[in-house]
Amino acid sequence: MSEPLLEIDSDGQNVGANPARAGRSGETVGELAHHHPALLHDRQIRLRFYATKFGGSVYAWNVTLSARELHSWRGYSCTRGWVRLQYQANGRQGEAADVQKNAVLVTGAAGFGGSHLVRNLLACGHRVTGLDIVPPLHAGLLRRELEHPEFRYVWKSLQDIQPGDVKGHLVVAHLAAQADAPMAFDSPRYAVMQNIEGTVALLEAVRNAGGVRKMLFAGSGNEIGRPLTLPIDESHPLTPHNPYGFSKAAAELAVCVNFRGH
Repeated sequence: MSEPLLEIDSDGQNVGANPARAGRSGETVGELAHHHPALLHDRQIRLRFYATKFGGSVYAWNVTLSARELHSWRGYSCTRGWVRLQYQANGRQGEAADVQKNAVLVTGAAGFGGSHLVRNLLACGHRVTGLDIVPPLHAGLLRRELEHPEFRYVWKSLQDIQPGDVKGHLVVAHLAAQADAPMAFDSPRYAVMQNIEGTVALLEAVRNAGGVRKMLFAGSGNEIGRPLTLPIDESHPLTPHNPYGFSKAAAELAVCVNFRGH
């Protein structure tokens, strides 16, 4: 949707936005969903929140919810840039998730691709958490970002990631991997541990943390290996030809299964 469905103030009331779809001014999110059951046909619904900072300045941010989450909305509270979402999904009471504005978690942040992503996210005004097994003093590609006030570095193995490491982030970008294809021939179990088990650990942490609206997975051309057809498109089957490619393909399938199953 190009426009947010609702504009919500710090009291949880509708203050405008898309009047053709939204209810009367002052109608809460829960009331809107109850009075407009047609909303359940929408797959994704954008809400724009407004709150007042200390000093009186007003700021806004967007949150995307599924129709089911909106229909079972229970409310939210806002404190200094954090929005607490509370809803009941799939018949279970969802945990209240503290979601910080523009917060992104990047795994593999100290690597080549991860460090560039961190740098550009910070330049765009995001708050970024980088997770990697590289000691901070050895994270040379992040030497400037480590001093950035909006960047936090978590020195931890992906296998040990916990929901608390994920909680508070709107987006997770998963770049952590054993990315050395030749090494995987001699150490295939290490590639499996890092790329498959690490991805599953991250998926479980994301699911249990709540609040994450998007997860990005960095794939590899080795997942296809020798292509059956050219050009390669998204419908091409996964046909890895080496242990590294197998581990990345299995990790991608784990992400797909998690998306479909939850």
